[in-house]
Amino acid sequence: MWDSVKFASLDHELPVRERIQRFPGVLVETAFLVCAGAGGTVLVCQFLLGVLGLGADHDIDHDHDVGHDNDHSSSLNWFAGLITLRSVTSGLTFFGLAGMTALYSGANQVMAFSAALAGGGLALAIVAQIMKGLKKLKSDGAVRIERTIGVDAVVYLAVPPNDEGPGKVTVVVQKRTMEYTAFTKHPTALPTGSRVRVTAVRGPSSVEVEPVETAA
Repeated sequence: MWDSVKFASLDHELPVRERIQRFPGVLVETAFLVCAGAGGTVLVCQFLLGVLGLGADHDIDHDHDVGHDNDHSSSLNWFAGLITLRSVTSGLTFFGLAGMTALYSGANQVMAFSAALAGGGLALAIVAQIMKGLKKLKSDGAVRIERTIGVDAVVYLAVPPNDEGPGKVTVVVQKRTMEYTAFTKHPTALPTGSRVRVTAVRGPSSVEVEPVETAA
């Protein structure tokens, strides 16, 4: 009788011990699942917002005007350049997916965590490079008014002399025809249709011009 009670007690305790032994594994699996779910949800939301034209990735600009090279700060700037909302959420998503895949493939917790770190880090780096490339393309495609300096333009609206007021000029820059507010220090007015040259930038959409003969 006592033997049967003893065996029944052991049978009752065995699942509890197994659950205790499996608890760290369950905790790691849950962590991977939460990372994959949270990161994936944010990625889907970003995609939908982008489709609707409401999404924008907030990159952090880490340019510094420093007159000397510093390997430590360069490394920090390189790492900081990887950090964007999309790259972090992608890294988080693939961290969870890689870890869960490794666990379901029979890997132990250490190997699964290593696989998760590798997957998350690779995803973060790839997405960061893609975003930097897209940002560079966008920057290259934007017309920079500074590039008009030294370029010939045509007066669209007569420019008063001696900085007395603004006129308008059209200028071809980066293969695009742009219109800018124009001023001149020349003693005579610059009539509509006359050819001028941009000599300076005065603001985000205004330039200083001189007749081509004078500028030459």
